[in-house]
Amino acid sequence: MQSPIIYLKALKHPVEIKGMVEANVKDSAAVCDCFAYIEGRITDGENFTELDVVRILDEYRYEQRLSLGNSFRTVVAFGENSAYPNYEPTINTNTQIFTNSTIVLDSGGQYFGGTTDITRTLHFGTPTDDMKEAYTRVLLGMIQLSMLTFPSRLKMAMVDVVARSALWEVGMDYFQDTGHGVGAFLGVKESPIKIHFNSKVSSEQTFKPGYFLSNEPGYYRDGQFGIKLENILQVVEKPWLNHGGHSFLGFKVITLVPFEPNLIKLELLSPHQRRWLNKYNEQIRHHVGAELKKQNRMHGFYWMMDKTKYIPENEGGRIIINMLLFVTSTVLINFVL
Repeated sequence: MQSPIIYLKALKHPVEIKGMVEANVKDSAAVCDCFAYIEGRITDGENFTELDVVRILDEYRYEQRLSLGNSFRTVVAFGENSAYPNYEPTINTNTQIFTNSTIVLDSGGQYFGGTTDITRTLHFGTPTDDMKEAYTRVLLGMIQLSMLTFPSRLKMAMVDVVARSALWEVGMDYFQDTGHGVGAFLGVKESPIKIHFNSKVSSEQTFKPGYFLSNEPGYYRDGQFGIKLENILQVVEKPWLNHGGHSFLGFKVITLVPFEPNLIKLELLSPHQRRWLNKYNEQIRHHVGAELKKQNRMHGFYWMMDKTKYIPENEGGRIIINMLLFVTSTVLINFVL
Protein backbone atom coordinates (compact mmCIF):
# COMPACT_ATOMS: atom_id res chain seq x y z
CA MET A 1 0.00 0.00 0.00
CA GLN A 2 1.35 3.43 -0.92
CA SER A 3 1.93 6.02 1.78
CA PRO A 4 -0.73 8.77 1.90
CA ILE A 5 2.11 11.29 2.21
CA ILE A 6 3.01 10.99 -1.47
CA TYR A 7 -0.50 12.11 -2.43
CA LEU A 8 -0.24 15.14 -0.16
CA LYS A 9 3.13 16.06 -1.71
CA ALA A 10 1.82 15.67 -5.24
CA LEU A 11 -1.15 17.97 -4.60
CA LYS A 12 0.35 21.46 -4.77
CA HIS A 13 -1.18 24.33 -2.78
CA PRO A 14 -1.57 27.87 -4.26
CA VAL A 15 1.83 29.12 -3.08
CA GLU A 16 3.59 26.11 -4.62
CA ILE A 17 1.62 26.50 -7.85
CA LYS A 18 2.64 30.17 -8.10
CA GLY A 19 6.27 29.22 -7.44
CA MET A 20 6.22 26.49 -10.09
CA VAL A 21 4.85 28.85 -12.74
CA GLU A 22 7.39 31.58 -11.94
CA ALA A 23 10.31 29.12 -11.86
CA ASN A 24 9.40 27.75 -15.26
CA VAL A 25 9.21 31.22 -16.82
CA LYS A 26 12.71 32.02 -15.55
CA ASP A 27 14.01 28.65 -16.63
CA SER A 28 12.44 28.99 -20.08
CA ALA A 29 14.17 32.37 -20.47
CA ALA A 30 17.52 30.79 -19.59
CA VAL A 31 16.99 27.93 -22.05
CA CYS A 32 15.98 30.29 -24.88
CA ASP A 33 19.03 32.46 -24.32
CA CYS A 34 21.31 29.41 -24.19
CA PHE A 35 19.87 27.86 -27.35
CA ALA A 36 20.29 31.18 -29.17
CA TYR A 37 23.97 31.28 -28.18
CA ILE A 38 24.69 27.65 -29.12
CA GLU A 39 22.83 27.78 -32.44
CA GLY A 40 24.59 31.00 -33.43
CA ARG A 41 28.07 29.71 -32.62
CA ILE A 42 27.60 26.34 -34.33
CA THR A 43 26.08 27.98 -37.41
CA ASP A 44 29.18 30.22 -37.53
CA GLY A 45 31.38 27.14 -37.64
CA GLU A 46 32.54 26.85 -34.03
CA ASN A 47 33.10 23.33 -32.71
CA PHE A 48 31.22 22.05 -29.67
CA THR A 49 31.02 18.64 -28.07
CA GLU A 50 28.12 17.25 -26.04
CA LEU A 51 29.92 17.99 -22.77
CA ASP A 52 30.65 21.55 -23.93
CA VAL A 53 26.94 22.12 -24.38
CA VAL A 54 26.19 20.52 -21.00
CA ARG A 55 28.53 23.00 -19.33
CA ILE A 56 27.11 25.99 -21.21
CA LEU A 57 23.48 25.08 -20.50
CA ASP A 58 24.24 24.58 -16.81
CA GLU A 59 25.95 27.98 -16.65
CA TYR A 60 22.99 29.77 -18.22
CA ARG A 61 20.65 28.12 -15.73
CA TYR A 62 22.88 28.92 -12.71
CA GLU A 63 22.82 32.60 -13.68
CA GLN A 64 19.09 32.82 -13.02
CA ARG A 65 17.94 34.53 -9.85
CA LEU A 66 16.88 32.05 -7.13
CA SER A 67 18.48 29.16 -9.04
CA LEU A 68 19.97 26.40 -6.90
CA GLY A 69 21.38 24.38 -9.76
CA ASN A 70 20.11 21.36 -11.66
CA SER A 71 17.19 19.14 -10.78
CA PHE A 72 19.08 16.26 -12.47
CA ARG A 73 22.19 15.77 -14.59
CA THR A 74 21.95 17.60 -17.91
CA VAL A 75 21.73 15.34 -20.95
CA VAL A 76 22.99 16.40 -24.38
CA ALA A 77 22.84 13.68 -27.04
CA PHE A 78 23.81 14.16 -30.67
CA GLY A 79 23.24 11.90 -33.68
CA GLU A 80 23.51 8.20 -32.89
CA ASN A 81 23.78 8.96 -29.18
CA SER A 82 20.34 10.59 -29.24
CA ALA A 83 18.86 7.24 -30.31
CA TYR A 84 19.48 5.93 -26.77
CA PRO A 85 16.67 7.13 -24.46
CA ASN A 86 18.76 6.86 -21.27
CA TYR A 87 22.00 8.22 -22.71
CA GLU A 88 24.22 10.50 -20.60
CA PRO A 89 27.40 11.99 -22.10
CA THR A 90 30.68 10.93 -20.52
CA ILE A 91 34.32 11.50 -21.38
CA ASN A 92 34.33 8.17 -23.21
CA THR A 93 31.16 8.77 -25.24
CA ASN A 94 31.48 12.52 -25.75
CA THR A 95 31.05 13.39 -29.43
CA GLN A 96 31.32 16.53 -31.52
CA ILE A 97 28.12 18.21 -32.64
CA PHE A 98 27.66 18.69 -36.37
CA THR A 99 24.86 20.04 -38.55
CA ASN A 100 23.78 16.70 -40.04
CA SER A 101 21.60 15.20 -37.30
CA THR A 102 19.38 15.90 -34.33
CA ILE A 103 20.54 16.95 -30.87
CA VAL A 104 18.40 16.16 -27.82
CA LEU A 105 18.80 18.45 -24.81
CA ASP A 106 17.15 17.22 -21.60
CA SER A 107 17.68 19.37 -18.51
CA GLY A 108 16.02 20.92 -15.50
CA GLY A 109 16.61 23.30 -12.63
CA GLN A 110 15.81 23.74 -8.96
CA TYR A 111 14.59 27.18 -7.92
CA PHE A 112 13.25 28.50 -4.64
CA GLY A 113 9.58 27.73 -5.21
CA GLY A 114 9.73 25.37 -8.16
CA THR A 115 11.31 22.56 -10.14
CA THR A 116 11.74 22.45 -13.92
CA ASP A 117 12.23 19.67 -16.47
CA ILE A 118 12.40 20.40 -20.20
CA THR A 119 13.54 18.58 -23.32
CA ARG A 120 13.89 19.98 -26.80
CA THR A 121 15.27 18.48 -29.99
CA LEU A 122 17.20 20.79 -32.31
CA HIS A 123 18.85 20.51 -35.71
CA PHE A 124 21.47 23.03 -36.86
CA GLY A 125 21.43 22.06 -40.53
CA THR A 126 18.96 20.60 -43.01
CA PRO A 127 17.02 17.69 -41.48
CA THR A 128 16.00 14.67 -43.52
CA ASP A 129 12.35 13.99 -44.26
CA ASP A 130 12.44 11.03 -41.83
CA MET A 131 13.65 13.31 -39.05
CA LYS A 132 10.92 15.85 -39.78
CA GLU A 133 8.26 13.14 -39.94
CA ALA A 134 9.32 11.69 -36.58
CA TYR A 135 9.64 15.11 -34.92
CA THR A 136 6.24 16.24 -36.13
CA ARG A 137 4.49 13.08 -34.96
CA VAL A 138 6.11 13.40 -31.53
CA LEU A 139 4.98 17.03 -31.45
CA LEU A 140 1.44 15.99 -32.45
CA GLY A 141 1.32 13.64 -29.48
CA MET A 142 2.48 16.39 -27.15
CA ILE A 143 -0.11 18.82 -28.52
CA GLN A 144 -2.98 16.32 -28.35
CA LEU A 145 -2.23 15.47 -24.71
CA SER A 146 -1.88 19.18 -23.83
CA MET A 147 -5.31 19.93 -25.36
CA LEU A 148 -7.12 17.04 -23.73
CA THR A 149 -10.24 17.60 -21.63
CA PHE A 150 -11.36 14.57 -19.63
CA PRO A 151 -13.57 13.48 -16.70
CA SER A 152 -11.88 13.49 -13.32
CA ARG A 153 -12.48 9.75 -12.90
CA LEU A 154 -10.36 8.88 -15.96
CA LYS A 155 -7.33 6.72 -15.16
CA MET A 156 -3.88 8.09 -16.02
CA ALA A 157 -3.02 5.13 -18.24
CA MET A 158 -5.81 6.01 -20.67
CA VAL A 159 -4.45 9.42 -21.70
CA ASP A 160 -1.28 7.77 -23.00
CA VAL A 161 -3.18 6.69 -26.12
CA VAL A 162 -3.57 10.36 -27.06
CA ALA A 163 0.17 11.01 -26.82
CA ARG A 164 1.12 7.97 -28.92
CA SER A 165 -1.64 7.81 -31.55
CA ALA A 166 0.15 9.94 -34.19
CA LEU A 167 3.17 7.63 -33.92
CA TRP A 168 1.10 4.44 -33.87
CA GLU A 169 -0.60 5.47 -37.12
CA VAL A 170 2.67 4.84 -38.98
CA GLY A 171 4.06 1.98 -36.87
CA MET A 172 6.27 4.11 -34.62
CA ASP A 173 6.41 3.99 -30.81
CA TYR A 174 8.64 4.52 -27.78
CA PHE A 175 9.00 2.26 -24.75
CA GLN A 176 9.44 4.94 -22.09
CA ASP A 177 6.76 6.52 -19.91
CA THR A 178 4.97 9.50 -21.40
CA GLY A 179 4.92 11.33 -18.09
CA HIS A 180 5.93 11.44 -14.43
CA GLY A 181 5.09 13.67 -11.49
CA VAL A 182 7.17 16.80 -10.85
CA GLY A 183 7.78 18.23 -7.36
CA ALA A 184 7.75 21.86 -6.27
CA PHE A 185 11.37 22.47 -5.17
CA LEU A 186 11.42 18.71 -4.59
CA GLY A 187 12.22 15.61 -6.63
CA VAL A 188 12.01 16.00 -10.38
CA LYS A 189 10.29 12.61 -10.52
CA GLU A 190 7.51 12.43 -7.97
CA SER A 191 5.07 9.63 -7.15
CA PRO A 192 2.30 8.62 -7.62
CA ILE A 193 1.93 10.27 -11.05
CA LYS A 194 2.95 8.11 -13.99
CA ILE A 195 1.62 7.91 -17.56
CA HIS A 196 2.00 4.66 -19.46
CA PHE A 197 -0.78 2.63 -21.06
CA ASN A 198 0.71 -0.65 -19.80
CA SER A 199 1.49 0.36 -16.22
CA LYS A 200 -0.35 -1.01 -13.18
CA VAL A 201 0.36 2.20 -11.28
CA SER A 202 -1.07 4.31 -14.12
CA SER A 203 -4.17 2.13 -14.38
CA GLU A 204 -5.01 2.77 -10.72
CA GLN A 205 -4.36 6.53 -10.43
CA THR A 206 -6.49 9.53 -11.41
CA PHE A 207 -5.52 13.16 -11.90
CA LYS A 208 -6.19 15.87 -9.34
CA PRO A 209 -6.17 19.66 -9.80
CA GLY A 210 -2.81 20.86 -8.51
CA TYR A 211 -0.80 17.94 -9.83
CA PHE A 212 2.23 18.73 -11.99
CA LEU A 213 3.54 16.21 -14.48
CA SER A 214 5.76 15.89 -17.52
CA ASN A 215 4.50 15.42 -21.07
CA GLU A 216 7.40 13.77 -22.92
CA PRO A 217 6.71 11.66 -26.00
CA GLY A 218 9.66 10.61 -28.15
CA TYR A 219 10.99 8.43 -30.93
CA TYR A 220 14.35 6.65 -31.14
CA ARG A 221 15.73 5.11 -34.33
CA ASP A 222 18.59 2.76 -33.48
CA GLY A 223 21.95 3.83 -34.80
CA GLN A 224 20.60 6.98 -36.46
CA PHE A 225 18.83 9.68 -34.46
CA GLY A 226 16.44 10.41 -31.61
CA ILE A 227 13.57 12.81 -30.99
CA LYS A 228 12.23 13.87 -27.60
CA LEU A 229 10.06 16.78 -26.50
CA GLU A 230 9.08 17.55 -22.93
CA ASN A 231 6.93 20.15 -21.18
CA ILE A 232 5.56 20.36 -17.66
CA LEU A 233 1.77 20.36 -17.35
CA GLN A 234 -0.38 21.61 -14.49
CA VAL A 235 -3.65 19.76 -13.94
CA VAL A 236 -6.50 22.29 -13.77
CA GLU A 237 -10.23 21.98 -13.21
CA LYS A 238 -12.74 23.13 -15.83
CA PRO A 239 -15.66 24.11 -13.56
CA TRP A 240 -17.86 25.24 -16.46
CA LEU A 241 -18.08 21.59 -17.57
CA ASN A 242 -20.17 19.14 -15.59
CA HIS A 243 -21.96 15.95 -16.53
CA GLY A 244 -23.77 13.63 -14.17
CA GLY A 245 -22.08 15.20 -11.16
CA HIS A 246 -18.59 14.51 -12.49
CA SER A 247 -16.09 17.32 -12.87
CA PHE A 248 -13.82 17.72 -15.87
CA LEU A 249 -10.10 18.42 -15.92
CA GLY A 250 -7.50 19.61 -18.39
CA PHE A 251 -3.89 20.76 -18.56
CA LYS A 252 -2.09 24.08 -18.49
CA VAL A 253 1.40 24.12 -20.05
CA ILE A 254 3.92 25.96 -17.86
CA THR A 255 7.09 25.19 -19.85
CA LEU A 256 7.50 27.97 -22.43
CA VAL A 257 10.29 27.24 -24.92
CA PRO A 258 9.70 27.23 -28.71
CA PHE A 259 9.67 24.09 -30.80
CA GLU A 260 12.01 23.87 -33.80
CA PRO A 261 10.15 25.15 -36.92
CA ASN A 262 12.81 23.63 -39.16
CA LEU A 263 11.73 20.16 -38.03
CA ILE A 264 7.94 20.58 -38.34
CA LYS A 265 6.00 19.23 -41.32
CA LEU A 266 3.07 21.62 -41.22
CA GLU A 267 1.00 19.50 -43.61
CA LEU A 268 0.58 16.92 -40.82
CA LEU A 269 -0.99 19.43 -38.43
CA SER A 270 -4.74 20.01 -38.45
CA PRO A 271 -6.07 23.61 -38.22
CA HIS A 272 -6.96 22.89 -34.58
CA GLN A 273 -3.41 21.78 -33.79
CA ARG A 274 -1.93 24.76 -35.64
CA ARG A 275 -4.17 27.05 -33.61
CA TRP A 276 -2.88 25.46 -30.39
CA LEU A 277 0.72 25.96 -31.55
CA ASN A 278 0.09 29.62 -32.38
CA LYS A 279 -1.50 30.20 -28.97
CA TYR A 280 1.41 28.44 -27.27
CA ASN A 281 3.86 30.67 -29.13
CA GLU A 282 1.84 33.72 -28.04
CA GLN A 283 2.27 32.64 -24.43
CA ILE A 284 6.02 32.31 -24.95
CA ARG A 285 6.30 35.77 -26.48
CA HIS A 286 4.20 37.31 -23.71
CA HIS A 287 5.73 35.70 -20.62
CA VAL A 288 9.25 34.66 -21.64
CA GLY A 289 9.68 37.67 -23.92
CA ALA A 290 9.01 39.98 -20.98
CA GLU A 291 11.45 38.04 -18.80
CA LEU A 292 14.20 38.11 -21.43
CA LYS A 293 13.81 41.86 -21.92
CA LYS A 294 13.80 42.42 -18.16
CA GLN A 295 17.11 40.54 -17.94
CA ASN A 296 18.44 42.38 -21.03
CA ARG A 297 19.02 39.07 -22.82
CA MET A 298 18.18 40.45 -26.24
CA HIS A 299 20.01 37.76 -28.22
CA GLY A 300 17.73 35.18 -26.66
CA PHE A 301 14.74 37.47 -27.15
CA TYR A 302 15.23 37.81 -30.92
CA TRP A 303 15.93 34.07 -31.25
CA MET A 304 12.68 33.35 -29.40
CA MET A 305 10.71 35.78 -31.58
CA ASP A 306 12.07 34.15 -34.72
CA LYS A 307 11.12 30.65 -33.54
CA THR A 308 7.56 31.66 -32.58
CA LYS A 309 6.39 33.21 -35.85
CA TYR A 310 2.74 32.81 -36.72
CA ILE A 311 1.89 29.80 -38.89
CA PRO A 312 -1.14 29.68 -41.26
CA GLU A 313 -4.02 27.79 -39.65
CA ASN A 314 -5.81 26.88 -42.89
CA GLU A 315 -4.14 25.93 -46.16
CA GLY A 316 -6.66 24.92 -48.81
CA GLY A 317 -5.98 21.43 -50.14
CA ARG A 318 -4.20 20.30 -46.98
CA ILE A 319 -7.31 20.61 -44.84
CA ILE A 320 -8.75 17.24 -45.93
CA ILE A 321 -5.58 15.37 -44.87
CA ASN A 322 -5.42 17.28 -41.61
CA MET A 323 -9.06 16.55 -40.79
CA LEU A 324 -8.55 12.83 -41.42
CA LEU A 325 -5.70 12.80 -38.91
CA PHE A 326 -7.80 14.72 -36.41
CA VAL A 327 -10.77 12.35 -36.79
CA THR A 328 -8.49 9.31 -36.33
CA SER A 329 -7.15 10.72 -33.07
CA THR A 330 -10.67 11.55 -31.88
CA VAL A 331 -11.88 7.99 -32.56
CA LEU A 332 -8.99 6.59 -30.51
CA ILE A 333 -9.78 8.92 -27.61
CA ASN A 334 -13.49 8.02 -27.63
CA PHE A 335 -12.63 4.31 -27.76
CA VAL A 336 -10.51 4.63 -24.61
CA LEU A 337 -13.08 6.74 -22.78
